Amino acid sequence: MKTTPYQSSRGNVRFPGSSVAARELRVHRAHLHRVLTGERESASLTAAWNAWLKRNPQFRQLQKS
Repeated sequence: MKTTPYQSSRGNVRFPGSSVAARELRVHRAHLHRVLTGERESASLTAAWNAWLKRNPQFRQLQKS
């Protein structure tokens, strides 16, 4: 993906790029969000998310740490 979707640059987005990442990682968006918020545990999905962020620096820059 060459451009950042406008939704990801809004201030109220908790995990910018998570919808795009979920599609590319072939998981449901809600599952990814629950893993990222700590509601569920998945070491493999967390690792895949971090690798996805490395491949997509435009989203990595938008993360709120």
